Amino acid sequence: CAFGRGRERGVSVAEASAGTGMGEGAAPPPEWVVVDLDGTLVRTDLFAEAAIRYAAREPLGLLRLLGWLRRGRAHAKTRVAEAVPLDPGHLPYNDWLLARLRAWKEAGARLVLATGAPRRYAEAVAEHLGIFDAILATTEKENLTGRRKLEAIRNLTGGAPFVYAGNGRADVPVWREAAGAVFVDTPPRVRRRVAATEVHGELTTPGGGLAALVRLGRPRHWVKNLLVFVPLLLSHGYGDLTLLGRVVATFLLFSLAASGVYALNDVVDAGADRRHPTKRRRPVASGAVPPSMAVGVAVLAEAAAVAGAYLAVGPDVAFVLLGYVVLTTSYSLWLKRHSSIDVIVLAALYTVRLIAGGAAAEVELSAWLLGFSLFFFVSLAYLKRHAELVRIGDGGAHDVAPGRRYGKADRSVTLVLGVANMTAAIVVLALYIHSVTAVSTYGTPEWLWLIVVIMLYWGNRIWTGAARGKVDDDPIAFAIRDGVTWVLAGVAVGAVLLARYW
Repeated sequence: CAFGRGRERGVSVAEASAGTGMGEGAAPPPEWVVVDLDGTLVRTDLFAEAAIRYAAREPLGLLRLLGWLRRGRAHAKTRVAEAVPLDPGHLPYNDWLLARLRAWKEAGARLVLATGAPRRYAEAVAEHLGIFDAILATTEKENLTGRRKLEAIRNLTGGAPFVYAGNGRADVPVWREAAGAVFVDTPPRVRRRVAATEVHGELTTPGGGLAALVRLGRPRHWVKNLLVFVPLLLSHGYGDLTLLGRVVATFLLFSLAASGVYALNDVVDAGADRRHPTKRRRPVASGAVPPSMAVGVAVLAEAAAVAGAYLAVGPDVAFVLLGYVVLTTSYSLWLKRHSSIDVIVLAALYTVRLIAGGAAAEVELSAWLLGFSLFFFVSLAYLKRHAELVRIGDGGAHDVAPGRRYGKADRSVTLVLGVANMTAAIVVLALYIHSVTAVSTYGTPEWLWLIVVIMLYWGNRIWTGAARGKVDDDPIAFAIRDGVTWVLAGVAVGAVLLARYW
């Protein structure tokens, strides 16, 4: 059964099933259809993803993984599969290919899952889908890729013709011996090496490439790094172009480092993200970016950011940025899974941005600013957790937030602690207005009471919205989209200027 030679982009399962050519007068289906798993049936590399997750989350994970690899990839794959469970129900399957496999199955073809992935993973996927007649996969003694896979297919089929669905260079030996091919996201240079093979289908899935790499870095979250400008603005040194240039460079380098951390976070959290209603669309979780590529991007971005800070701004900022990278990487790998510690670390990460901005602007930060920052961002961190729990309570399938140590029973606790910390931040701001520091900095500090009123309104508004399920799991992202927040921010800036120059 030929499915045509044209590329299909983003077709739905229903459309794929309708276009199988199984109608009256169609050619009979092949007797055997063999399909690869990684990068073909699913849009990820199961072993690479699990290995990275194991190395990141286990205290001695990396050393154990290196020891397993010394005994061969087959041994390493088997051990990793034993240590890292697979959830086959939430993998990023290629629906286009699944529809065609089911159509072939209904027409009488025998389906074989042949993969270099660990047999434990292959069996889990096959059991979940329920369409395969046989499984060929890596065991502890044999890594089933390339010509080894071809030999296993020949032994199973008895030399009968078969159609093979694959995606990359490792599949070339199998394609060359197959009676027909299905290409899934196959690079042109690989495709040309098997140009003579009869094509039974070809898929280029949307959502990958450069656009996916940009999304991996989450540029919309760079707005958080605008905090580095706060010390310069509060010291009223924004007229000094040299200092302004240093702060701008610090902002860009923090954004680069943050993007690297986001890339690593996407790999480590891919399994949990796939069970989340919105995070499942992240590049690694959805399969748009391979896990190994995401790790490479993370290491390169973080190293370049620290080196750039040392060369372009100075060792003080480079040291702070290095501390930020270490702290946020520790958060992504371990600390986020410990309740209370996670919110303190999140708040500290925002405060580190202020410290870096102070170093770049050559400004000594006051205890008032640091105290306000700590209470305010702890409140927002609790709001992030509370919003996740509200979403679970509104129809989630789990009692615990994916990848977190918070459950439905913690909704009231996160609400109380979040509101309490917001109140503490506002109290610190109110006490600051008549402090020696404020009186010596502002001509009319009484104007700053307008900011207190704004903070009271905004804090009550965002926490009420979170309790009602109107704030997503990232309060900063919500604030960016919220027009009221931008208006209030403008009024607050006006109040600072009035207090300074009135």
